[in-house]
Amino acid sequence: MPPLEAFLASVLILAPSLFWGQTRAFFVIPIKTLITTGVLSVLAQSMGWNRFSCAFRSFGVPDSLVFIFDLTLKYTVIFSEVCLSTIDAVILRSVGRNRSKARSLGGIVGLVFFRAQDAAQDQFDAMKCRCFSGVYRRYSSRFTARDYLAIALIVALLGTFVYLESLVNV
Repeated sequence: MPPLEAFLASVLILAPSLFWGQTRAFFVIPIKTLITTGVLSVLAQSMGWNRFSCAFRSFGVPDSLVFIFDLTLKYTVIFSEVCLSTIDAVILRSVGRNRSKARSLGGIVGLVFFRAQDAAQDQFDAMKCRCFSGVYRRYSSRFTARDYLAIALIVALLGTFVYLESLVNV
């Protein structure tokens, strides 16, 4: 559903461009948005992030960068959920007008900061217990027909994307 939602949002945002004579942009940008979010959704649904990190390693990316990427993805999701739940709690507790919104925001940021410190210590302890050396495995598997089909689809979508880009820049 996210690709369709992104497509509809871009159509709504670009609707005024029809009145200003930008018809190409109105048609091309939502289609490019649909293609991009569609590919990312398929990637997110078909491959776990740990496999994604290992695939990064097989392209020759250094282990330290894979480690940073892996932890960034993991904790971005976790801390965004913490922020959203804390904001929901503040909204539910607020009765009437709240003239000190900056103070509420400071409390939310402080809470996320302390949770980040706790999470960093827990992550360090877990990695120490599991004797993590910072080395990611490489997967060495042969390509199947399904892999070649996925590569062909990605190349076709990339070609469509480049073609649509040339239409916008005319």
